[in-house]
Amino acid sequence: MNVLLSNPPAAVMAKPETAAPIPIALIHGQLSHGGSERQLYYFLQCCDRRVWSPHLFVAGEMGVWEEPIRALQIPLTLLTGTPLHKLWRFRRASQRLGAGLVLSWGAYTNAYGVAMGGTGIPVIGSFRNATFADLPARGRRFWRWLSLAGINAAVCNSIETLDALAPQLSGHQQLYYVPNGVERFADRGNQRLRWRRALGLTHSDLLVVGVGRLTAQKNFTRFVDAVILANRQLPVHAVIAGPDMGEGAALQRRIDAGELPADRIRLLGPVPDA
Repeated sequence: MNVLLSNPPAAVMAKPETAAPIPIALIHGQLSHGGSERQLYYFLQCCDRRVWSPHLFVAGEMGVWEEPIRALQIPLTLLTGTPLHKLWRFRRASQRLGAGLVLSWGAYTNAYGVAMGGTGIPVIGSFRNATFADLPARGRRFWRWLSLAGINAAVCNSIETLDALAPQLSGHQQLYYVPNGVERFADRGNQRLRWRRALGLTHSDLLVVGVGRLTAQKNFTRFVDAVILANRQLPVHAVIAGPDMGEGAALQRRIDAGELPADRIRLLGPVPDA
């Protein structure tokens, strides 16, 4: 994580191998189902605990990822009270922790970086959807400012978001592209074979998979358009696995407008552990 810090603390840069791990104050909105929460779990699972000591703070509510994260022996604190109380409590808790770094896991919680003003603790923010799509619609301009004002660096999980965000950062703020992690499971070969059979595809058929909630901020229309374009050159099959959260009908209309064979782009709906 040193590379993500524009001005890493001296303790981080000069840390001897025998020194105690550096505390991280990690802030996220909630621990319900979602791709961001799965990525958070992967991050905590793979974090080098000899170097870093993460403490997770949750600004909203717990959910299904609480127990898996606790099973990793990660300290977890639910912030309570009004929004201002939560900001103050996070600031005080980070100072008591002796945090060498604050890491916000989403655009909404980037606002907690403002609470760290004057502490000298660097803040890394995150943008995990289409730029500011995660922020409240009401007062969007204020929330956009708040999501950027308190961070030293930002992480994006798509090049498109990175390109859109770059002009809005000040000269001292760094921007990095860090793609999502992918879980490698033992029976992946059998799973591929099972799904190809279920979809009526052969081993030689080219299959592209999209996974996530069907919401506007996930921008699956771009995925659909890319598959339609690819099919002008060669047969490409695609599926999207995820619950319809309001964009399913619009996506299906986009698929129909592409005038491809019916098996080229399919919406599968929710797929457990997709």
